[in-house]
Amino acid sequence: MKRILSTLLVLSPLLVFAQTPQWIWPDRAEKNETVYFRKVVELTTGKIKSAKLQATCDNGFSLFVNGKPALAG
Repeated sequence: MKRILSTLLVLSPLLVFAQTPQWIWPDRAEKNETVYFRKVVELTTGKIKSAKLQATCDNGFSLFVNGKPALAG
């Protein structure tokens, strides 16, 4: 139990830096319309060794990193 509490205390300040998720959608979406969203994220070379992405969608998504397919759901 102490280990869990210690871990939570160490990790909880990191939550301050996490972005709050929010739904995105065009103002006028037609039925069966395909829409594309992009988010450019620039990372400092060599500073990040690994990262996690959490994504959700209504119907389906494809994630590309540096132009290469990385994840689909």
